[in-house]
Amino acid sequence: MTTAQLLAQHVLPQHNKGKAEEQDECAEISKKIRQREEEIKQIQTKIIQLYEELYKKDTV
Repeated sequence: MTTAQLLAQHVLPQHNKGKAEEQDECAEISKKIRQREEEIKQIQTKIIQLYEELYKKDTV
């Protein structure tokens, strides 16, 4: 089971939705998770770069 599927079980309302609609919503949630994960990776890279710049200034 994927992360998106686990989240979908708690996020999606459990009343009378068609399977196709649930799959569409699950796909949309998966897409958003992938986007957020990419944003996190970019932020982590930026933090590392800034830390390295700061460390270089401290050692000079």
